[in-house]
This record gives sequence, C-alpha cells and structure tokens, in this order.
Amino acid sequence: MLQDKLDVTEKNVADVVVAKLAELDASRRMLDQYRGSVEMLKKQLAQSGEEDLDMLEEELRTCSSSERRERYEALDAALAALAARPRVGAWGRLAAPRAALERLAFAVAAAPPPPPQQPLASATVHSTA
Repeated sequence: MLQDKLDVTEKNVADVVVAKLAELDASRRMLDQYRGSVEMLKKQLAQSGEEDLDMLEEELRTCSSSERRERYEALDAALAALAARPRVGAWGRLAAPRAALERLAFAVAAAPPPPPQQPLASATVHSTA
C-alpha cells in the first residue's frame, strides 16, 4: 500500500517535471523568435534611415545657398545641443541620430554640385565653294 502511494507520487512528480520542461522549451523558442524579430526590425529601421538620408541629400542639391545656410545652422544647433549635455552624449541610442545629423550637416556644408551641362546642339555648316 505504501509502495503504491510512492509509485503514484513519483509518477505525478515525473509528469509535472516533464510538463515544466515542455513549458520551458516553448518559452525558449518564443524568446528566440522575439529576438529574431527585434533584430529584423532593427535592420529595417537602419535601412529606412539610410533611405531617408539619401532622399534628404538629394533634396539638398536643389536648395539655394540661403536655404542651405539656414538648414546648416539648424543642424549645427541640434548637434551643439547634443554636445552641450554630457550625460545625453553618453546615451548609445543617440549615436545613430547624431551620425545622421553630422552626415546631413556635411552634405549641407558641401558646395552644391554644378548644374548638369546641356548637350551642345550640333550646328550644320554650309559651305559655298
């Protein structure tokens, strides 16, 4: 009788352990999927940011010099504000936005590219000989 109770208790404990191990394995798989999703979203965000910067740089090519100067001053002020706060500068999350601001500031400060040259019209020469 006591042996039967011990056998039943042992079986119940074994069932609980197996169930908990299955739950732990399922939780581990879900955590792995979550991490994979987070990494994928980080990559998409980084790629999206690069496309936005490319678009802004393209837009800068059409700005007048006064517009470029105003935009540069605004970017310079934003960078100066970040640099003025030492604790903020240590935040790792701000590294990418700071780099984007610097890239835009350099793009604005650079001389605008020369306008595209128009192809020369071919002139027909008539000779009277």
